[in-house]
Amino acid sequence: MPIDHTEIKQAIHAILNDVVEQCFHCMVHCPEHSEELNKIIQDASSDIRSFSFRIDRYVDKCDENDLKEELSFVSKELHKKSLIHLSRLQRIQQSVISNGGGEDDELLRGE
Repeated sequence: MPIDHTEIKQAIHAILNDVVEQCFHCMVHCPEHSEELNKIIQDASSDIRSFSFRIDRYVDKCDENDLKEELSFVSKELHKKSLIHLSRLQRIQQSVISNGGGEDDELLRGE
């Protein structure tokens, strides 16, 4: 049974676009952190392109076992990268909250 790489590509987009969306949400409430948030958005967007390109490159050039290994590697890297981006975002949110973010605290926490 051939491996359907489209599910991994959809996961890449869903996970990293969630990071981007959370950054935009935070930017609305914390414009003073827009430079840092834009950097996270750029990095996550770059990762989307990079992971998608890597999968596309392997799909046509590898046998099924190699492709399986590559998709497993990409999946692990995706998980790692998304956690890195989210931890960067969380540090910004915590900074705002600890510096008296005020009424937007619940919004920053996603409540």
